[in-house]
Amino acid sequence: MKGIEVIVIGCGASGMMAAVAAARNGANVRIIEKNDRAGKKLLATGNGRCNFTNMTVQASDFNNSDKGFTDAAFGCFGVEKTIDFFEQLGIFPRIEAEGRVYPYSEQAASVLGAFLTELKRLRVEIVFSSPVSGVKKIGDAFVVLIDGGRQYKADKVIVACGGKAGSQYGCTGDGYAVAVSFSHRLAPPRPALVQIECEAPFFRQLKGVRAKGRVSLVDSLHGSFTDSLDEAGEIQFTETGLSGICIFNLSRYIAKMPQSGQQGEKEKAVVRLDLIPEMTKEQLTEKLKERLLHSGHKTLEEFLNGIVNHKLIEVILKESRAWEGYKSSAALDAAAIDRIVRTLKGWDIKVTGTKGWKDAQVTAGGVLTEDVDTTAMESKLVKGLYFAGEILDVDGRCGGYNLQWAWSSGYVAGEAAGGGSGSRHAEDQ
Repeated sequence: MKGIEVIVIGCGASGMMAAVAAARNGANVRIIEKNDRAGKKLLATGNGRCNFTNMTVQASDFNNSDKGFTDAAFGCFGVEKTIDFFEQLGIFPRIEAEGRVYPYSEQAASVLGAFLTELKRLRVEIVFSSPVSGVKKIGDAFVVLIDGGRQYKADKVIVACGGKAGSQYGCTGDGYAVAVSFSHRLAPPRPALVQIECEAPFFRQLKGVRAKGRVSLVDSLHGSFTDSLDEAGEIQFTETGLSGICIFNLSRYIAKMPQSGQQGEKEKAVVRLDLIPEMTKEQLTEKLKERLLHSGHKTLEEFLNGIVNHKLIEVILKESRAWEGYKSSAALDAAAIDRIVRTLKGWDIKVTGTKGWKDAQVTAGGVLTEDVDTTAMESKLVKGLYFAGEILDVDGRCGGYNLQWAWSSGYVAGEAAGGGSGSRHAEDQ
């Protein structure tokens, strides 16, 4: 009996997983890819090492407008099944700090090569250099239109062409137009897992400085946005703001705020740095007072030496207003010590926005999940139309979480489109 004809738009992480799952269920699968080769963005993940999942993945690690949407996908194809899947393809996992999982070869090319080998075994056709200009549904069938006039017909279509993050890899949000043409709604796409841009005169001076600490996103008028917007890790100072994994994770929430220049939350946002997270303010105050007993002969810069990066000392003293009026540390009074402590433990830096699409690792926003069946990744508006990966309004933490979403959603969409259990389960609802 002739198999179901499935077209997957996009030959990235979620698209390749969807194609494998559909083909393993007996479907005839064709992937349409705008680039001249597969997995361009995948090859860049994890600095080329491909952090392909994380042992700690859970639904709370993801933002999306429909809470709980990710539960079914992770329940069907979670971390354990992902690792088993890749081991069957020949990819040995290496588990590193904070639960990050890499291929033992430490090469993203190994993951891509394993996929391409499996796609070839399953006789999945990949059509490269073929930007999709539109998709139409005629009766029960779909017609996928390619720039230049070519057309491909299918029974099912899986849109898995990503968002807009990583524009240098061909990610330009092409799938959004397809979704909107079928009346799907979008949460505005924003760059996420990206450097935060800030307003302060000292960033050029601090470019390249790294410091471990805690960061939180704070409403400068009303206090903390939410207790969850708090991250620990290495803070990196750039010429225009802040970077580092902990900063990337905060950027996901900044991306959801109104655009800079509009009247809204972003104008009130600050990043609060705690450069001495191991101590309370009271403990740090006592330590500095004890330090004064042996440091009266030292300059102010020498007084803070060994506590923070030497390039930070001048800035910390200026920000705490302990620079002028004090010639040496011996002259510091309780009020000056208190100001230094408050800066070290709660240094507020005003946010102006984030870097753009080229620097972003993922997209926040996309196709609203309220209109997508969580058990099959099938459109609730158009039967036979599926979505997978970054095109959906789901974004996760930095550290393998977003690739896990690509694998989970891609597998569920592919299995359902190919006539597997996901599809049958959806029809039973």
